[in-house]
Amino acid sequence: MDIRYSKVMKWFWHNHRENFDRLLESLSPNQLECKHWLIDELNPVWFRDHSLKIEIIGSWFAWPLVDFLARKFDIERIRLYDPDPFACMVARRYIEEFKFPFEIQTFEMSYWDHEQDEVGCHLLINTSAEHMYETLATSKQKYAKAPVVALQSNNMFNEEDHVNCVSSAESLSKQNGLKSILYSGTKSFDRYDRYMVIGV
Repeated sequence: MDIRYSKVMKWFWHNHRENFDRLLESLSPNQLECKHWLIDELNPVWFRDHSLKIEIIGSWFAWPLVDFLARKFDIERIRLYDPDPFACMVARRYIEEFKFPFEIQTFEMSYWDHEQDEVGCHLLINTSAEHMYETLATSKQKYAKAPVVALQSNNMFNEEDHVNCVSSAESLSKQNGLKSILYSGTKSFDRYDRYMVIGV
């Protein structure tokens, strides 16, 4: 294990022990597998002409995804959007510990509510689409050029906080209005299937 994760875990245990189960869940085998799946399918060739500007919708604690992205890509900036102040606080603790040589900004708000006009973004990620009523098809956000979009969701319709599940990768793509699909796939777990689409 990277010692920086150990330091964050120690800080979490001493300061927020009542929520330690949330940290463990963020680093669970399924979480790690799905984040690796995303990184494996993102092709650096799509971004070969520039350092990446990345935005993450519903970023939660942001790690290990930010760490995995940093290992594979040349990054200029990452923006994290999550309305949960506690999640953003934990993300900032990770940022402080990892000290990556690029800018990482945290925004304690929903991505869907922030005001943005023609801001550059090369890669837009949402790995928790099942938790959001909003979709990219209804988003009012504007970019100078359409970013590559990476989405994950699942078919766990019986979970209370899953308000927008899908039954296939095709449904996830249509729900978000993607016109050109670069990758589409399904990963099966014991109790559910997880879907991923990458496109524009």
